[in-house]
Amino acid sequence: ILGNQQAALVGQHCLQKGQAKNTYRSGCFLLLNTGTT
Repeated sequence: ILGNQQAALVGQHCLQKGQAKNTYRSGCFLLLNTGTT
């Protein structure tokens, strides 16, 4: 199950380690793909 921001990270094709996405709407969010754990 993905949350709204996590789903947007995938939707913007940030699929590789090190890729990031910013969102400015009702809040400011920075998501970074850290790869697998």
